[in-house]
Amino acid sequence: MIKPQNSCASSVQGRYLPKNKETHNTFAKIHDKINLVVTGETAKDIRNRVGIKKSELLRDYFPLNTLVYYSAMSICAANAIKDGNDPIQAINKAASNVLPRHYRPQPLSPGKSVRKLEKELKDMLNNNCSN
Repeated sequence: MIKPQNSCASSVQGRYLPKNKETHNTFAKIHDKINLVVTGETAKDIRNRVGIKKSELLRDYFPLNTLVYYSAMSICAANAIKDGNDPIQAINKAASNVLPRHYRPQPLSPGKSVRKLEKELKDMLNNNCSN
């Protein structure tokens, strides 16, 4: 295994430790960069504009195509980071490998989270089955 060449990359090796401030900040920067590439906004910007609570996951609001790009970029960037690349450079590489050539960031539209939709569907099925 190639060792990370900088402290930012070394802080993302292994498991995410939310109580470790450096690790938390590094992961926040990485995900903000991916959000910027995919949606054109940081998590904070999205939350403020759309009204998503901090306790909710942004990915639960992503449309499927956005979620696919976000997930593929995360995996690609994680592999590049494991190979010793700087996290931000790894995201830039992931974007060029994953996103279509003429991709334009798609801002998140206000809507329901997948968790809310799942609950509504279960309630609807339960009501239909009990009638």
